[in-house]
Amino acid sequence: MILLCPWLDVSMVNPDIEIFERKDSLLSKRVLITAGKYYANGADRKQPEISPIYGDFEGLTQMHVFIGTHDILAADARKLNDRLKYTNINMNYYEFDKMFHVWMFFPIPEAREAIRKIKEIILSTEPVESGFT
Repeated sequence: MILLCPWLDVSMVNPDIEIFERKDSLLSKRVLITAGKYYANGADRKQPEISPIYGDFEGLTQMHVFIGTHDILAADARKLNDRLKYTNINMNYYEFDKMFHVWMFFPIPEAREAIRKIKEIILSTEPVESGFT
């Protein structure tokens, strides 16, 4: 599982968001709160189906999270990394300095580095039986 700048907590309650919001030129907490309310469509925004950070990651495949330090979503990516660090859940965390939301889609050296790493991850992964015939 490869996550690129994931939105892990639609409720936007992490106090560290304020730190990252000052550096993020693309996303704002106010806009994300509004978008999160629409996305949740009246449901509790802390349900794991809506905000995965509140879910149980036990039994999931190896995770790779890519995030930048100038992305407001880094607050929850770090929170997830800290939460899973001392568990038996295999997560690799890649944080790129001064990178903004979805920087890996731009023609910059950091994007090439991230894409190289993603390619390496994909090519090193054993194929999984799909169960389909």
